[in-house]
Amino acid sequence: MNRYASRKFLVTIMFAIALIVGLFTGHISGGEFISGLTIITGLYAAADVTQDQLSRRAPPQPPELGI
Repeated sequence: MNRYASRKFLVTIMFAIALIVGLFTGHISGGEFISGLTIITGLYAAADVTQDQLSRRAPPQPPELGI
């Protein structure tokens, strides 16, 4: 799957754009913008690492019957 077409990435970009619009329209201050962007990118990075780790985990092997 294309990395930039994932729902996770698109939601991150959507919230980042909302923060940018809020900053330029005066609804949030610079500190709130930085905090929001840090939280958004941190959540995206954590979700990305978790997804990568889960996709690399091998499925459990069935026990051998010993016959």
